[in-house]
Amino acid sequence: MDYFVSCILCAIDSTEEELQDIVNRLHEAATELGMKINGKKTEVMKVCDDPKPITVTIAGCTLSETKSFKYLGATCMFNSEASCDE
Repeated sequence: MDYFVSCILCAIDSTEEELQDIVNRLHEAATELGMKINGKKTEVMKVCDDPKPITVTIAGCTLSETKSFKYLGATCMFNSEASCDE
């Protein structure tokens, strides 16, 4: 079985339920292609002022919520700030 290496989903103005639906569809598509998304290595981040945590799952595994992530040399943060590595 192959694994996804890197994927960023951006769900603008979406509810938690809509994000869960997107993740479910991604999981289904990956499964159909013989691929697996590792729920233990997958994180979710929301960019908004609401401090309430969100719950998103993949195949019964609850994804951890992060406050920042690094992608292609830039760090993106939950408060919509970003910084670039030099």
